[in-house]
Amino acid sequence: MLSDMLGKIQAFKQESARNREMIIEKQRARDTALAEKSRLLSAKESLAVEVGEIRDKARAMTGRGEGLQHEIGRRERMRVALVEELKQLCAHHSEGLLALEKEQVECAKIASERTRVLREERFGFMSQCADATIRLREQQTCLRALEEETGSLRRILYQGSDKGSHIA
Repeated sequence: MLSDMLGKIQAFKQESARNREMIIEKQRARDTALAEKSRLLSAKESLAVEVGEIRDKARAMTGRGEGLQHEIGRRERMRVALVEELKQLCAHHSEGLLALEKEQVECAKIASERTRVLREERFGFMSQCADATIRLREQQTCLRALEEETGSLRRILYQGSDKGSHIA
């Protein structure tokens, strides 16, 4: 019995040593788990802060995106208005150009007619000048002939008056 008791005590001691090792192992595992838990809680807090910052940035970007969408809409409306104004200006200038082209055609017709009239008048004037030159030459020829005849008549008259002075 004593030996049974000693065997039991020995068994209890061995079991107690195993239990101590298990407790030490469990304490190490618990310490490791607590360190891991602490690390995970710290990471969780860090992630929570990061998520908060991301949400803030997302809100800011959403606001900027909405602002940009508003600006894009405003600029698109301005572009449409400018395109419409440009179309109106083009139409107005096209009308003006057509009017100017018509006016230019009319001016060209008038200038052509005036040029034709001036050419005819110039031709008439040149003809008159040529006729005047011919008449001038004819008159000069006639004048020379008259002067020659007048000179001849004067000589005859002078000669006749000289002869008459001898007769008397």
